[in-house]
Amino acid sequence: MDLSELTTEQLAELEAKIAEEKLSKERARKEQINTYKDLVSDAIHEAFARLKDESLALSRTKQGVYRLFESVMAMKQELFRTKKSGQWSHTFTDKEGTKRITLGVNTLDNYDDTSEDGISKVNEYLDSLALDNPNAERAVTICRSLMARDRKGNLKPSKIVTLYKHARESGDARFIEGVDIIMNAYKPVPSKTYIRAEYKNDKGEWINVPLGITEAE
Repeated sequence: MDLSELTTEQLAELEAKIAEEKLSKERARKEQINTYKDLVSDAIHEAFARLKDESLALSRTKQGVYRLFESVMAMKQELFRTKKSGQWSHTFTDKEGTKRITLGVNTLDNYDDTSEDGISKVNEYLDSLALDNPNAERAVTICRSLMARDRKGNLKPSKIVTLYKHARESGDARFIEGVDIIMNAYKPVPSKTYIRAEYKNDKGEWINVPLGITEAE
């Protein structure tokens, strides 16, 4: 179409038609967006209801399993004289050896105030070393790094265990005492309980039963 051949009225009609088509497309897109939003909202409401029901059901199951093992735990403590506190997980296996359940408690690392006394003693020992000796300087650097706190201000138990080995190898009573104080100051704080269920497959491998929604297929 040669626009130059159109009259003023024809151009006006063409522009109006184009504007109407554009407006129609915009209205259609808005309707599609609204339909999409309604679809999302409906899906969320239905999914949320299902997930909430499953969460409540899983919570009840978890509580029921713990109640089921209360007598088992009590007998275990009586038979084997295990302490009620201090052990953060218990694994039970059936007689056939094909199924096992672990009941446990996740913990948060925590040290009481006496850890500072232990750190002071260790630092006193490290300060007493002859730093003109390259090997001693390296040992001091390693030991101080093992006592370094993380971003949350906590000592790392795994690093303290390594420090313990260095202390025993040194044979220094003050160093050993300081590390012992730190280790005895470890008072982990229980957080959430958990349950792990496993079964043995035909190959003799232990297979985890997915109990979390992120684990389920």
